[in-house]
Amino acid sequence: MTAADDQTDNYLYVSWGGSGRTSCLRQAIERAEANDASLRYLAILDDATFSGIDASLRAVVADELTWLLETQIDLARRQTGIDRRVRLQVESGEVGSVSAAVAKATDATLILVGAPVPVSHSQTVVELMAALAATTGSVVELIEP
Repeated sequence: MTAADDQTDNYLYVSWGGSGRTSCLRQAIERAEANDASLRYLAILDDATFSGIDASLRAVVADELTWLLETQIDLARRQTGIDRRVRLQVESGEVGSVSAAVAKATDATLILVGAPVPVSHSQTVVELMAALAATTGSVVELIEP
């Protein structure tokens, strides 16, 4: 059994294409702490932004993004004074399907979408959030800076 199995709630914080400011991540950390929930930060190299990049370069981008987001997590934890573990996961693909797959795999009870949300996608944020809620059965909320 893992530590996440001991928790009653698993929160998923989703960011892609420049969404998810540090202030939004701080709010996600504070929510997880207040509710004793696990927190996973899902960063998506979305198809709308990264489809033209070949696989080897995408791997380099993913490595750099991982380093940057680990730094962002450390900064947000220090700013909040909360030492809650945040699991970072970087994936590639279509935002809705990747988010839904990770939410299901982690039994996420709450999906937090970091704002501002890019407008270059086929779905509006409202449509995306509704689709995620319907597909996963999770509560989906937008966190704004």
